[in-house]
Amino acid sequence: MDNKTKSLEEVIADRERYRMLVEHVSDWIWEVDQNGIYTYASPQIKDILGYEPDEIIGRTPFDLMVPEEGERIGPIFVHHVENKLPIKSLENRNLHKDGQEVILETSGSPILDEEGNCIGYRGIDRDITLRKQEERKQQRLLDIIEANPEFISTFHIEGQDYYYNPAAVSFLG
Repeated sequence: MDNKTKSLEEVIADRERYRMLVEHVSDWIWEVDQNGIYTYASPQIKDILGYEPDEIIGRTPFDLMVPEEGERIGPIFVHHVENKLPIKSLENRNLHKDGQEVILETSGSPILDEEGNCIGYRGIDRDITLRKQEERKQQRLLDIIEANPEFISTFHIEGQDYYYNPAAVSFLG
């Protein structure tokens, strides 16, 4: 076996390794062109949004969002493309194929051609719906505590002040 054949085998092995990684992580990995049209969608799209990968190719992220979310995210995407900026932890509301809302956290990196022009993005979406639901529950509880006219406070186990609701602050002056 000569070095050229071995190099080809190494390239094939590397491609297979990366393909296996992409197809077996729980997050959805994707690629869009400069117009925001999907050119690749990993199989996890099925678990996250209910679509087969081939149902996504040729569509845009905005096709998967509630209309007002698309209007909010559109200018952000354009700004990132025009300035060749990475997308970092961008939360966005999407619709599952069954109509349920799914909140995704999107991160991606620009794909640049030889002249430095942005010709697309590669990225990853994570389903954060459950986390956001828990945060909303916690916020509702905090709102109740904050609105309660009774003195409410918490302390650290070592006796340090930790939290006072507005009624407690008012009472203590």
